[in-house]
Amino acid sequence: MGLLNSSDRQICLFGEMDIDSFTTFYNEFKELMKSQEEITVVINSEGGKEEIAFAIYDLLRYSPNRITTICLGEASSMAALVFQAGIKRIMTPNSRFMMHWGQWEMESKHMQQRTMVNLGRESLKTTMHYADLLSKHSFQSLDLVLKWMDDEKVFTAQEAVEHGFADEVSNELY
Repeated sequence: MGLLNSSDRQICLFGEMDIDSFTTFYNEFKELMKSQEEITVVINSEGGKEEIAFAIYDLLRYSPNRITTICLGEASSMAALVFQAGIKRIMTPNSRFMMHWGQWEMESKHMQQRTMVNLGRESLKTTMHYADLLSKHSFQSLDLVLKWMDDEKVFTAQEAVEHGFADEVSNELY
């Protein structure tokens, strides 16, 4: 039986993670949680808002259901973290996994220096938390994960397995 055969127990996370995609994901996930059966989360995302990714990560990690994550295309930026939430993490052969330093948006061009310093401090704290979680899931050192983030490292599916960010590569989709 292929990875994508049990469509009634699957939920997709495609595209940018924003409040709209989170709302859809949350409502679908809540329905699937009514049963204690395994849930498969299929990811093809370039990432998105940090707070959305952390919320989805928490939903998956602390669900009473067994969660399998499948990367079908890409798990980049904050989607790389969501991919880590699976008990079983599967990459399709041509998928990619990428991590990098966080970015922040400034809504106003006029801001006090103190506000900018505080925003920078909070952004760094969030990025370090992201790096720490990637380090723990992969069993790689935090220093190495930070170096890969500096390089905006892109891993092939096989490289993601070799470095501990995925458990297997599978081409048995159906």
